[in-house]
Amino acid sequence: MNKPLAYSLWCGLLCFIVTNTLTSQDGNLDFLKCSAVPYRLCEQSEGVRLPDNNQIYLGEENPDASAGSVHVSQSKTVQSDCSVTLTYEVQLIQFENSEPFVLKQATQVTTDMEGIAYLSYDTEEALDELVQRNGIPYTSGCARFHTIKWMVRDTCGNEIVCEERIEIFDCVAPFVETDPEEVFTIKINVGLQYTIRADNFIDSIIDDQTAKSDFLYSLSEDKYLPKATYDCCEPPAYGVVLPYYIWVGDAGTDTNCDGIIEWHERRRFEKEFRVVYLDQSGSCDCFESTILAGALLDKSGNGIAGVTVEQRSEGVYPSYITSFNGRFNFNYYWGAKNISIVPTKNDAHKNGVSILDLIKLQNYVLGKEDLSAYELIAADVDNSERINFFDVFELRKLVLGYYTELPQNTSWRFLPRTFIFSDPLNPWSFPEEITVSSSESHFDIDFIGIKIGDLNGTAQPNFNALVPREALTPLPLSVSDKSFKSGDIVEVPIRIDADLNVMGMQFTLAADGMEIVNVLSGACSVADSDFALFDDKMTFCWVDVNGLEVSARETLFTLQLRAKQGGQLSSTVRITSDITSAEMYLSNEQTFIPALSFSASNIDLRDRPILCAPNPWKNETIISFFLNDPSDVQLEIMDINGVVLTSYSNKCVAGHQSMVVLGEDLSGSGLYFYKITSKEFDSTGRMLLLD
Repeated sequence: MNKPLAYSLWCGLLCFIVTNTLTSQDGNLDFLKCSAVPYRLCEQSEGVRLPDNNQIYLGEENPDASAGSVHVSQSKTVQSDCSVTLTYEVQLIQFENSEPFVLKQATQVTTDMEGIAYLSYDTEEALDELVQRNGIPYTSGCARFHTIKWMVRDTCGNEIVCEERIEIFDCVAPFVETDPEEVFTIKINVGLQYTIRADNFIDSIIDDQTAKSDFLYSLSEDKYLPKATYDCCEPPAYGVVLPYYIWVGDAGTDTNCDGIIEWHERRRFEKEFRVVYLDQSGSCDCFESTILAGALLDKSGNGIAGVTVEQRSEGVYPSYITSFNGRFNFNYYWGAKNISIVPTKNDAHKNGVSILDLIKLQNYVLGKEDLSAYELIAADVDNSERINFFDVFELRKLVLGYYTELPQNTSWRFLPRTFIFSDPLNPWSFPEEITVSSSESHFDIDFIGIKIGDLNGTAQPNFNALVPREALTPLPLSVSDKSFKSGDIVEVPIRIDADLNVMGMQFTLAADGMEIVNVLSGACSVADSDFALFDDKMTFCWVDVNGLEVSARETLFTLQLRAKQGGQLSSTVRITSDITSAEMYLSNEQTFIPALSFSASNIDLRDRPILCAPNPWKNETIISFFLNDPSDVQLEIMDINGVVLTSYSNKCVAGHQSMVVLGEDLSGSGLYFYKITSKEFDSTGRMLLLD
């Protein structure tokens, strides 16, 4: 039967909302995610990397070098309600019309205690030697895709196929190598003009697919300008070493499919050079000019992008918007009066803000923690020049999604980099501009940017610093699955499977086709200010600065839902990061991604031969199983490299049995694998040991 499944997928820097249609024989075998919409991968995507024989490593002239292709490794999850053992195969169909390549030959996997199996492929392990060596070629856009075909069957006769189309593209600009100490000389000759060619400043270029003959060089970021001729009065100064910029574009991609690769369709690399102008004509009788330049940096020295830099003086001057490096640059003719440089930025107020910042802020208000001068400025959320619980309330509203921006403050504040606080405990009288004289050049007009609300320094200052969200370990929140009909009021206790000390959690909860009515306290004392309701979505932000000891299977809190239509909890309720990012924090500073784990009521262990609970666990966990007949049972615990750390052996009688695993037998917290073998089964699973 056909089953539509809508979900949100966060992949690297891209976000898609897709709907897939899966087909199985009787509905007992399903892919948890299968995109019906083509998705994009590039060198910066998770699991994508350049082959070892790429021309970057071997050189363009090497006959064995590859170009314009990448190795890809991906994983997928499938759930079976019927079979413990599954067999799967993965195929690649290049450009949707070639003979299939086998990326993963028929392989058996075992489902875990939730009936979920993990599938994967790696092009370096493909059967075809060419794919094994070079990987998968880039697509050229224009609706040209590769197809990845996942095929799974179980021992109950079910078969299911997931076909996903992928576009693989080049997202990395070429890199230009130069000597940072080299200074280029531009000479003004008798003709009182000079011509600059962009390619005269290039030493060497590194790129994974573009040939030397296909690079373009430009004096402009916005248009292709390979050379330009200037009047001798245009240099900003003579005899002074100045920064200079050139852009290098790669072969690019015909994104609009018009048969022409324009300058804006190329990946471009901005390179700074150092130049000095010399007047050899002796006839350049011009007004002297000056340069006012500097950078907007965060506390770690990273450039802040998107800052508007204004000049304030007599007259009207253009403003400057910084790029990823945070630099700005203005030219002036001498004679102007003092000029003030004023940076401002007011966007992406949630950038870097999470429960961890709330914890630091509350600890400061309660007198438990000190803050530096920079952190105090970041903590002044309501811009009142004092820190109190009003700042806590305002920041909580931002995390919960009540605010998309802070009503009383901008997202960033700036102060001169050289500024020294006279009283670090009362830092409010800092200047937010730098005033200089335009009668001489200034190249060090630098500011420090402070992201408001970000007390722990996690805000991303520019696109280059923005990396895919850290692959945190999921921490399951247990929910007993149940069905409901339209109009029912459904109470959903949320539990945890291990003894933990919880410091806080935040997430967006979606309940398709249901109205979220309320959240009731459990071990977590939930106040109205801890959650916000948006019809079928809820944002949740709960903090205990002292840490809350929660016992295994204890109810954290209970959701109250009203059903608008009939359905099943497991296909309706989920945790996402749509409004508020899903994160959970333990008192040992470990961070996890909370995820709902549904279990059917009245599960018989005969249907689930292996059960590891609690999982995650701290001191000990129990591996439970069912035997139809007496058998010797061997249990091995391995690290992520497959090294056996400890093993247990028992002679077991028929019926329900269990074996205890002790944390002291392992080598500290982290991810482990267990393998349990008897006459009736040979199964593996994963377990997570916490500090």
